[in-house]
Amino acid sequence: MRQALGYLLNREAMNEKFMYNQYFLLNSFYPDLYPNNVNPDREVTPYDPEKARSLLADAGWMVNDFGKLEKAGQPFEITFLSASEDFRHLNLYIEDLKSVGIEANIEKINRSSLTKRIDNHEFEIFWTAWGASRLRDPESAWHSSTASQKASQNYPGVADPEIDRLIEQQKGEYDMDKRIEILKQIDACLAEMIPYLFLWQSDHERILYWNKYQTPESVYDKFGQKDSIITYWWEDPERKESLDQAMENNQALEKQPFKVVYQE
Repeated sequence: MRQALGYLLNREAMNEKFMYNQYFLLNSFYPDLYPNNVNPDREVTPYDPEKARSLLADAGWMVNDFGKLEKAGQPFEITFLSASEDFRHLNLYIEDLKSVGIEANIEKINRSSLTKRIDNHEFEIFWTAWGASRLRDPESAWHSSTASQKASQNYPGVADPEIDRLIEQQKGEYDMDKRIEILKQIDACLAEMIPYLFLWQSDHERILYWNKYQTPESVYDKFGQKDSIITYWWEDPERKESLDQAMENNQALEKQPFKVVYQE
């Protein structure tokens, strides 16, 4: 059923319509482990309503006389929990869900209520984004010991003996290449389980700032990213004066490089 929901998520259209194709579509929880951020051994789930219909039928969901999916007399209904003000992505998804007979709606609540509901695992489905530590420690997100904990990062409540075994194995491994291979095994287990529907990720970060600062050549440090600004940037008096004059005279300053790539 979760796999069917993935085939109904039109990520290609969302990326094109709302995000100007500036993101790549995920097929892994650890995309940076693979060439071009894509696991070559796994499908990048496409939008495929017919495949979704087939999977739902195999799971016992049939279309009733009103065009709605039901199983044992119960309708297929989903409520998305959200504190967002922007529902463009969700509305597109909801229309595609309705096209196969799934009734979906949004329960909009404030941010504090959302946090409380998620901490207590009181939700059906919600949209989220997350980062990771530099050494990619999977324990807090996937170990069974965190599955029923309140306010843990294991939002779906994943509790799997094989994933637990791999996490424990990785914790004692100091060889980075071997740690990566263990992570790939964890990734494969999670892909079979589908605790999340994959969305997208950016391979860059956008920043906007007044042109009065001097920065390192690569703007950020490699691991601190935005946190490094307060440490490594400084205000340049000459640039500050030029900016003030430009604002006063309504003039444009010389453009700075649009793209900066971190040098290994």
